[in-house]
Amino acid sequence: MNTLKSDFRQLYSIFLLVLTTLISMDASAQNTRYSLTNDGTAVMDSKTSLIWKRCEEGKTWTNGMCRGLGIKYNWSDVEKLNASPWRLPTADELKSLKEDTGVAPPINREYFPNTDRAWFWTSSAGVRDASGCIQIVYFGDDIERRCPLMRGNTEQLALRPAFVRLVRSAN
Repeated sequence: MNTLKSDFRQLYSIFLLVLTTLISMDASAQNTRYSLTNDGTAVMDSKTSLIWKRCEEGKTWTNGMCRGLGIKYNWSDVEKLNASPWRLPTADELKSLKEDTGVAPPINREYFPNTDRAWFWTSSAGVRDASGCIQIVYFGDDIERRCPLMRGNTEQLALRPAFVRLVRSAN
C-alpha cells in the first residue's frame, strides 16, 4: 500500500512539473508577442502588426501604471476619438488582445495594466452580426460574451456607454 502511495505521489509530482512547464512556455510565448514603444505609452503587437495605446482613454501612463479613471463614451461620441493615426479597433482586432489568463480582465496585464473589467467599443459596433448583436468586446472575464442588453435600435445603442482603447497601424 505504501508503495502505491509513493508511486502515485511520484506520478503526481511529474504531472505538476510538466503542467507548470507548459504553462510557463505559453506565458513566455505570449510575452514575446508584445514590445513597448520608446516612450512606453503604446504596445507593439507583432502578431497583428498593430500598435495599441497602453491605457484606455481617460487614463494616462504615469510612473509605470495606467492611472486615472477610464472614460465611458456613448456611441455618438466615439467617432470623435478617431484622430489620425489613432482609431477605434475592429471587433476582431480588439478580441485579439484577449488571453486565457484565468483571471479578470483577460488581457496581458504586464503590457495593459489596470484595464477596466467592462465593455469596450469597436469600429464594428455599428454593424450587427447574424444574430442582430452589435460588436463590442467585454473584458470582464475569459468567457467570450456576445452583447447582452445591447440589442436594439441605434438610439438605444447610443445611450449605453463603454470604454475605448485606440489602435493604429505599425506601418
